[in-house]
Amino acid sequence: MNKSKPSNVAQFDQNVFEQTLPQISHYYRQSLLSSSETIRWFNERLETKKLCLPLLGYANRTLGNQLLSPRSKEGQLLRGALKRLGILKPSGHERLSGSALVLLHCGSALHAIYGERIGRCSGHCSRRQWLVFQSELEIYKPPSDLKTAYLMAITLQSKYEEANHA
Repeated sequence: MNKSKPSNVAQFDQNVFEQTLPQISHYYRQSLLSSSETIRWFNERLETKKLCLPLLGYANRTLGNQLLSPRSKEGQLLRGALKRLGILKPSGHERLSGSALVLLHCGSALHAIYGERIGRCSGHCSRRQWLVFQSELEIYKPPSDLKTAYLMAITLQSKYEEANHA
């Protein structure tokens, strides 16, 4: 049995990757800006007073409310693509819910997300999550902690900026 995705599903997933993931990244950044508690949390763990905020985000359990309704055909398609990309769990819930995030991107393309749960973590959740969307980057190995992920994001961003200014 062929387990490859039909081309129309692969193309739809690519469109979601190119168009929707940058919007989700922006949403996570905006969620962080409205949470001074999470900004303090980042400052304490990264041991810095000057954070590079465009590289950080917060999954505050509200992403699902911003998506199209799962009852509409468009909403089902979008949520299906987000499940295949790993943003949503198979149950439809946000995978990174309740996590402080490091967003690894080049320009507008989101390449990976490191998430670390803030607060309690019940039996079925993982304290750390690592989602990779573009595996051609040499970031296959998950970072061991928040600080390592943050340094990876800064390095990736500066490489992108150097390449575009050359």
